[in-house]
Amino acid sequence: MTATVPISAPLSAPVRTGIAALRLGALVAAIVLPVGMALFWFTLDRSGLANLLHIPAGAPRPVGLLERGAGFGLSMIPLGILVFGLIRLRACLAAFLSGAIFSSAASGGLRDFAIAIGASALIKPFIGALLSLVLSWSAPPGQRMIAFYVSSDTILFVLFAGTISAMAWAMQQAALLAEENAQFV
Repeated sequence: MTATVPISAPLSAPVRTGIAALRLGALVAAIVLPVGMALFWFTLDRSGLANLLHIPAGAPRPVGLLERGAGFGLSMIPLGILVFGLIRLRACLAAFLSGAIFSSAASGGLRDFAIAIGASALIKPFIGALLSLVLSWSAPPGQRMIAFYVSSDTILFVLFAGTISAMAWAMQQAALLAEENAQFV
C-alpha cells in the first residue's frame, strides 16, 4: 500500500527559499560533478593522480589516454550512482515545496537519495582498487599493484545514508497512517 494522501503543510518564505536553494544545489552538483570528474581524469598529471588515489607514484610513467578513459569510466560508477541520488533528492525537495511533506514522492525521493549515497560510499573503495590496478597496469612486472583504501568518510557516509533511509521510512509510515486516518473521517 502506498500513501496517496499527502499531508500538506504551509512553508514559510525562508524555509521555501532554503528548500529551493537545496534543490538548485542538487541540480548544479549533478551537472558539475561529472564535468569535474572528466577534467580531473583528462588534465591531472600522473603524480597528482597517484596522490589523490592513494597509490605510490613510483617511477614516472605516462598515463595514456586509454588508462585515463578507463579511470574516468570506473570513477563514473560511484559518481553516477550519486548523481541518480541527487536527482531523486530534487524530487523529494519538489514534493516539500509543493507542501506534500509526508507524501510517497517525498519519502521515496529521500529513500532513493539515501540508498544512492550509501551505495556510492560502499562501492568507492572497490572502484579505487580497480583504479590502482588500471593506473599501474603499464608498470613492469612486480610493480603493478592493487590499493584498497577505506577512510572514515566512507564509514560516515554509510552511517549518514542509513540515518536518512530510516527517516524516509518514518516519513512513509506517517503518510500511511495519515491515509488510514483520512479514511475514517
